[in-house]
Amino acid sequence: MTTNSRQFLLPSILLVLAFMANSSDAFTGMCVCARVRTIAAHWTYSLYGIKEYSVVNKGECFKLLYSTSSKVFALQENKQKVIIPRHTLKSMKCPPKQDTVLRHNDLCPSIRNRAEWDARKPKSVTKLRVPVEYFVVHHSETESCSTTASCDKLVKSIQNYHMDNKGWEDIAYNFLIGGNGEVYEGRGWSVEGTHTIGYNSKSIGICLLGNFENEEPTTEAMESLKKMIKCSLNKGQISRNYILAGHKDLQSMRKCPGTTLYNKIKYWPHFIK
Repeated sequence: MTTNSRQFLLPSILLVLAFMANSSDAFTGMCVCARVRTIAAHWTYSLYGIKEYSVVNKGECFKLLYSTSSKVFALQENKQKVIIPRHTLKSMKCPPKQDTVLRHNDLCPSIRNRAEWDARKPKSVTKLRVPVEYFVVHHSETESCSTTASCDKLVKSIQNYHMDNKGWEDIAYNFLIGGNGEVYEGRGWSVEGTHTIGYNSKSIGICLLGNFENEEPTTEAMESLKKMIKCSLNKGQISRNYILAGHKDLQSMRKCPGTTLYNKIKYWPHFIK
């Protein structure tokens, strides 16, 4: 071994020993969990490199990818890579069959990302500044869907209609929910939608797939809608004193989100007065 090689290896060995010195802090497990409430930075597949931030609450756990002396790279529930300050985390072994994220609470539903439903690339994006004030509920005024395959097809057709017929940059909504309760990523957490004139810059818009003027939304869809509100609050995407509204509350000429859906959400907390 040459002198130069020894000079190179010695600092590297010392760094490794320093990293391992405090065994209680070393990331020896497969998952990492937040010791305290903190902020994570991440990049979504759908936003093509746009950085966004979300709140990580105490007790939330993620699959560990790798770590540096100051940062931990982990995997979120929708397979997005998350970067979290290392000093805010502790390590643990993941439960059997855990391959994405472990949460100590079940506030956020699984979200089918844009790549999974074969979304088109948006024409352009406008950053949504969070937290926003409004959480706006819509219906698609289309047929309903109850399987992943049928909902994929419906979401794709809505995107095509919005981009090709309406001339919009992308599908209008931030998220959509199928009759089976599956949640779809539309524009996502950090991009402004095109769903409610005058409120797009200060709201998250979520659309239930179907026409709920007479038809009742499924129990599964309503449970996912409740979870998405809690998830938005938990992530710091909507303000603590957010306002829940139907589309027609903010645009009087509209019937959206339909009578049956509206009659359910109007009794929920934070509903618009």
